[in-house]
Amino acid sequence: MVKNALVGIQCETFPLYPEEPTSATRLVLNSVKIRNCSAAGLLSRNYRIQATNLLVGDCGQYGVALTGGGQYLFDQFTLANFWDYEIRQTPTFYMTNAYRDINNTIQIRQITNSNFFNGIIAGANTNEFLIEFDELDTLNLRFQRMMLRTDQSTASTTFFPDQSTIYRNQTTGFRDVPGRDFHLNSSSYAIGRADNFGTPNTFFDLDGEPALFNGTSAATSTSLESAQIHQKAQRIHTIGVVAHARLLRLSERCCTVADHTLDRTCLFRDRGVDRCAIRVAFVE
Repeated sequence: MVKNALVGIQCETFPLYPEEPTSATRLVLNSVKIRNCSAAGLLSRNYRIQATNLLVGDCGQYGVALTGGGQYLFDQFTLANFWDYEIRQTPTFYMTNAYRDINNTIQIRQITNSNFFNGIIAGANTNEFLIEFDELDTLNLRFQRMMLRTDQSTASTTFFPDQSTIYRNQTTGFRDVPGRDFHLNSSSYAIGRADNFGTPNTFFDLDGEPALFNGTSAATSTSLESAQIHQKAQRIHTIGVVAHARLLRLSERCCTVADHTLDRTCLFRDRGVDRCAIRVAFVE
């Protein structure tokens, strides 16, 4: 579990080389929970990510923010953002292929061969799902078996090829939102709406129980409902932790806005936020 951070997990190419291509390495998350981050739970830039049985809950800005180029596989994941320490105006899931580099130049990158399966994206805001692309060439990006809280259009058959499996603004049926128990209750709309996409590491949920697919044991299948919460998480090993932040409950000194002239690794520099991010890198 990762919790009580500014940014739970951050992965990116070296920011001092803005022309670098998307990283050849890949962040792999399996059975991981990220909770209570004051900025973002998972933040990437020009990186490849594979995430299975992932829970991200309660973040001050984004649960998952994928920026720049990338290649993504998410299967059986829940983003449940009911952050209530302050007003949040950002969606819990955000994806864009553009970003501002250290030279204040907008970089446009490609997103390739990416899939998001069996996910719940929910929260307290009217819109919790936003994708924004600039000159995106690839058609190899798809969302299937997704339960979304959103006021944005999902009519594109390019990104949402099976319109019947995009479930918009349905009641998630979390067991106890105030208590942050995101197990599904027996009447949840999500139950029985998953599919087996053959993704590794999706046969057991975070409770260690076999996942269900349309009521069938995950000995042969997986499910949307198994993406919901959970008591177990594998231990995360980090290589490289940089920078640091003012947290809501855990506080330590961070760089100031003036320091950003030197510390150009801060992803929030161009947003005028007086804090940096915790950088964590994972490789296969």
